[in-house]
Amino acid sequence: MVFGAVKEDKALSAKCQEQRAVNADGASMNRAEVGGRKIEDGDFVIIDSRDKDVVSGNVVLAVIDDRATIKRFIHDRANHQIVLIADSCFDYAPVYLRSNDDSVVRL
Repeated sequence: MVFGAVKEDKALSAKCQEQRAVNADGASMNRAEVGGRKIEDGDFVIIDSRDKDVVSGNVVLAVIDDRATIKRFIHDRANHQIVLIADSCFDYAPVYLRSNDDSVVRL
């Protein structure tokens, strides 16, 4: 299904073959700023799939059981879990991920 289009810059795309555009659906990250820009419903977010160095506090694209979500990544070492939280003016429940969960997670 096609939701929109992003004009390709040939010079940039030759250097960045591992980048993908993901369409943000919803307002769960409307207070988050990445590179000085907010993530609004309908925005295209450019993801570099080579960047695997996730640090607590980063905004990430997480794929959980084949469903993608853009959230803030928190490594909660005290409780041995990962927490994905919305950064929104609305109230969204956090997603808690533990090593013993049955979910398949990719960051």
